[in-house]
Amino acid sequence: DHDGTRAAEVLGVVDGAAAAADPGASAVVADVDDLATLTKMWFRDRPEPFLDDALDAALRAAHARVPHDGDGLFAHHVTHALADAAAASPKATAIAYCLVRVLRFLKAVADRAATNMMTPENLAICFAPNILLRDPDDPAAMLDLQPSIALFQRLVVNAYDIDYQVASAPDDAATLAGGPSGADYADEGLPYEAAYAEAAEV
Repeated sequence: DHDGTRAAEVLGVVDGAAAAADPGASAVVADVDDLATLTKMWFRDRPEPFLDDALDAALRAAHARVPHDGDGLFAHHVTHALADAAAASPKATAIAYCLVRVLRFLKAVADRAATNMMTPENLAICFAPNILLRDPDDPAAMLDLQPSIALFQRLVVNAYDIDYQVASAPDDAATLAGGPSGADYADEGLPYEAAYAEAAEV
């Protein structure tokens, strides 16, 4: 999607669905790969870093502390990092909620790698710059690119072992987390759980 063709195609699907829908109705994009593209765009269009400094540092510390997967310790440390960060404020709760939902959704995308070529590593290459880098436009951030990709790949691989839960989605979680509202994407409401759950069944 280097030339934006895939993004343009997805936005065309959204625009077409919105035009065909009743006024005020939400457009629905059910294809899991289309939703992945829209999700990447949501993170790319954010005006500020997604993670706050405390959660960013905690995730990186878990990555450094547990160098190998397989025993659940990495997911355990990530779970506690999310819970500690979420306790700081309603915005932090929304960030933690959105991150977990996105990671689980991307794991569903990765499970289709035989057809979509989106392995956890490839997804990390696409998403890590916009989620983990503090300022993707800063040339100095390139020094952190490979460590961020490695961390994000582990987060995707271990997504379903990260046991952070909330009783319900925070109100307008996507907006509270500091990104564009769902209305900016034809009311798609990214990254809410219902849309992902439906897409993951495709």
